[in-house]
Amino acid sequence: MAGRCPRSERNVAKEKLELVEVSPRDGLQNEPDIVSTENKLALIDHIIASGLRRLEAGSFVNPKKVPQMADGDAVFAGVPKRDDVTYIALALNLRGVERALGAGATEINYAFCASDGFSIRNNGATVEETFAVWPDVVALAKANGARVTATVSTAFGCPFDGEVPVAQVVKVAERCVAQDIFELALADTIGVGAPSDVHDRFKAVKAAIPGHVQLRAHFHNTRDTALANAVAAVEEGCAYWMVRSPASAAARLRRALPATCRPKTCSICSTAWASTPALIWIVRCKRRNSLAACWGARRLVWSAARRNGPNNKAAALPRRP
Repeated sequence: MAGRCPRSERNVAKEKLELVEVSPRDGLQNEPDIVSTENKLALIDHIIASGLRRLEAGSFVNPKKVPQMADGDAVFAGVPKRDDVTYIALALNLRGVERALGAGATEINYAFCASDGFSIRNNGATVEETFAVWPDVVALAKANGARVTATVSTAFGCPFDGEVPVAQVVKVAERCVAQDIFELALADTIGVGAPSDVHDRFKAVKAAIPGHVQLRAHFHNTRDTALANAVAAVEEGCAYWMVRSPASAAARLRRALPATCRPKTCSICSTAWASTPALIWIVRCKRRNSLAACWGARRLVWSAARRNGPNNKAAALPRRP
């Protein structure tokens, strides 16, 4: 690539990243047609074959509210048993954690909300009420040999309460890390965040939590900002990204991520149809200490946009300096 990256970009590029794949859970949970357990396990096989080693295999929530996830026990029973792969289970309450542990989950992703409006509708209680069982959740998981991560949903905005103040996000984050967890995620649940929001919120949360708790980011590509937000998160020290790939991208994933590429950990759940190949491109370029990945990802997204119609745009991605 002609020229050199700006100093700030060269510093960011020294970080190693890990992608946490969530398509078996986040990618499928709202699908109207029930996906068979067999097909879910086939998707997980493709994800592992692509080189990804940490993935959210399912959730243990009320099957009446999320029927797509009703077969969580069968999915966890059928996943390949490998020492180098971590299967994460999402839970919203103590009963869900008990079910996840019974199914063999070794990592629990427990979800809180930063807003009462979303918490009442999604978790069945206010933000304050959901923390009542938090000590019991962590203690139960630890007693069963599972590690715990917490996610703060609606950390960038709520569909019911509107804008969520940074101070509220920090308050919820502090309540989360009051227990023994190894990782904390900030989730842009409805995709309203911009890079400036990412900088503000990750900077504030990072200053408020212990240094040993790693930060993870979960973005949605609702307004084509996921990849730009991903770069902003890395600039704030987030090295853990959650991603959701479309099932049709499995072959591209295998080609994009060679077996020799073993990045550290970064968690941005940018749920775009082209996001996982683009984020893998970022990881691979970062291994060469270059943020040229942003521009490669930009070309990849625009190429897919031309194939998929005029509404798929990448205008929010950063411009070449």
